[in-house]
Formats: sequence, C-alpha cells, structure tokens
Amino acid sequence: VRLGIPAAAANRRAYSTVYQRVTIPATTDQVLLTWWEQTGGAADGADYREVLLLNADYSRLRTVEKSTA
Repeated sequence: VRLGIPAAAANRRAYSTVYQRVTIPATTDQVLLTWWEQTGGAADGADYREVLLLNADYSRLRTVEKSTA
C-alpha cells in the first residue's frame, strides 16, 4: 500500500490511513505482529506517523509507535 503524496507531486499537507484487520484468538498467550515501512520525502520535520493497535470498535488499545521526520 502506498500512502502519502506521489513522488512527482508538489509537497503539501496530506492525510493517509490504512487498516488491516486481524483476529487474535482469546486463548492465545502471546502474539507477534510486525510491519515494514519505507519513509521518504524532504525530512523537513513536518511528517508525522503513528502505528496503533485498535479494538474491534476502532477505539485505541495501544500506541505502538509515534514518529516525526
């Protein structure tokens, strides 16, 4: 999934969101979730990213990562 502003476009404010639903059985003691991201852009300090774990009703369960670049 590509998010953000296309490389050929002028830099501007943009918002992007992607969700992936996973079901974790209630009997599971431990689970490992991983993701991969490739950041890009001007590194002007204006980019902001969050990785969140959400409940089924989309309420926040945990913030995994917050970053600015």
